[in-house]
Amino acid sequence: ICRTLRLKNSLAVSGLTEILKVFNDIERGKLRNIDFVEAYSCAQGCVGGSLTVENVYISYNKILKLIENLEFEQIKACPDIREVRKLYSQKYFFIKGKFEPRPLKPLDKDLAKAIKKRKEKEHIYESLPKIDCGACGAPTCLTFAEDVVKGEAKLTDCIFNLPQRFKEPSQDFSELFNKYSFRSQTKSSPKKQTKKGKTIK
Repeated sequence: ICRTLRLKNSLAVSGLTEILKVFNDIERGKLRNIDFVEAYSCAQGCVGGSLTVENVYISYNKILKLIENLEFEQIKACPDIREVRKLYSQKYFFIKGKFEPRPLKPLDKDLAKAIKKRKEKEHIYESLPKIDCGACGAPTCLTFAEDVVKGEAKLTDCIFNLPQRFKEPSQDFSELFNKYSFRSQTKSSPKKQTKKGKTIK
């Protein structure tokens, strides 16, 4: 939006860590000269999302080249751009009032249980890939580990643990099949005596 609208006093930031830094600076009054902040939770914006297949920096560079190759008049004539400009003029993207912090919920009301869950959270976090891809729905692997401890998520919600999700049902099915499978048991036919005294089956 900042680049499209040619905003002068604007700031575009990406990545949750950097966003928190910028928001903290805003609360401290360090960025009073900034009129508009555009924040993307994924690094480098949507091209840095968890489901993108191309290198984020290559994708971002391609987008920048595409914007540079397009003439400004052509971009201005785009209906989507006109709509964005209209919404901006109507202060649609502006936020009034003050952000109130949400209280942090403890892992458990009981202190002993909370300490136990904290250790469990650390143990789960160590088993995760620690790349903060966000595919599970949590912003970071540490947050996901906390969600698992609280019972708000399952360990198999992590795509890196996805094979385990299919492995367990397949094992159950295999055991069930072996238990109830019908095995044909051949009954031995009675022996017959031949005239020559030999027995045949």
